[in-house]
Amino acid sequence: MISKERRVLVVDDEARNREKLVEILDEWELIMAKDGEKALEVAKAELPELILLDIKMPRIDGYEVCKRLKASETTKTIPVIFMTVDDDKEDEVYGLELGAIDYISKPFNSRLTKKKVKNHIQHQRAKKKLRRFSKVVEQSPISIIITDLAGRIEYVNPKFTELTGYSLEEIKGKNPRILKTGYHPDSHYEELWKTITSGKVWEGELYNRKKDGNYYWEKVKITPLFNQADQIEAFIAIKEDITEEKKKESRLEYLADIDKMTRVYNRRAGYEILKDLKKRVDDEGGSLAIAFIDLNNLKLVNDHYGHNAGDEFITTVVEATKNSIREEDTVARFGGDEFIIIFEDIGVKDAQKILERIQDRLQEKEQEASYQMSISYGIEKYEQGKEMDLDQLISAADNKMYKFKEEYKKEHGLSNR
Repeated sequence: MISKERRVLVVDDEARNREKLVEILDEWELIMAKDGEKALEVAKAELPELILLDIKMPRIDGYEVCKRLKASETTKTIPVIFMTVDDDKEDEVYGLELGAIDYISKPFNSRLTKKKVKNHIQHQRAKKKLRRFSKVVEQSPISIIITDLAGRIEYVNPKFTELTGYSLEEIKGKNPRILKTGYHPDSHYEELWKTITSGKVWEGELYNRKKDGNYYWEKVKITPLFNQADQIEAFIAIKEDITEEKKKESRLEYLADIDKMTRVYNRRAGYEILKDLKKRVDDEGGSLAIAFIDLNNLKLVNDHYGHNAGDEFITTVVEATKNSIREEDTVARFGGDEFIIIFEDIGVKDAQKILERIQDRLQEKEQEASYQMSISYGIEKYEQGKEMDLDQLISAADNKMYKFKEEYKKEHGLSNR
């Protein structure tokens, strides 16, 4: 069975003309109609790819048939080529004004007739594909941007407008950098531009800003569009909003780094932060200090007052610490009753003052609790060039904390931590 896209409707009241077209147009299935009324009926039922329409016919002439075809929602897009023995240019103009796309003269020139039919059918198919593509683009659930070679925006689809707040009229002619937030370094965009101008596809993520100032994440694929000479003539960007996915990802990362009970960094995250800061000191200079903290008498509090009291002790120490350190300092829970504070560009004396401030806050809280609250701590400073790896740095602070702890136990006559 031949597809409807291979069917051509021939409308002519003379049998010899219909027979000649069967001979010429052997690539297509021809549907025949002897008069205008039959043509209108067949066109609506069969929806051919093209209609070859004789002008002079009894009862309803070709012009009237064309008018009715173009007035119908069902048949108005079917291309019409008039067939005539006349060579009147005024008639030809009139036919084109009615919506015809071309004329074929009788008697038929076989090569010219076949070429015209073939060209118009190919053109019609290309238009159909373009209409389908346009519909897909217009209704796409993802943002689409088309720019010229200089990166100036030529088109954005409705989803882009819905997401960013920018209409095509507002953003046409502008560069997509209007969406930049400053989050990505210039090298990120330089690499993007270098990739697409070399004819390759760039894929990545961009953190952009909407018209109202709100930020959003996009997964982006930018593809060069080539002309028939294999030269880049435009770029098309397909962009998927991944803001919610990023929020979930960020939340998971946060949960992976945060101690559930105290809401400060856990051991793994604290270790990584300290490692990054130490590397920065090694590379750029400056200094850091680390305080290793242990809660005094936590075991006694748990044994005599219960674990709820012990948990309250821990959270009280955390709050006192957070309220005492600087904004740039970091606190992390290293174990059940062990914490570290990471200080950037600070001396031991200044770090000591912060630890003493924590002790003072805990003493104030003792009035609300039925047990003593205090910590033992040790502070170790690190500077560029110091021969000490990360674990040795932590151990040095830990050892100083134990000396502090021993002194505390002697002073209070305790044998347990």
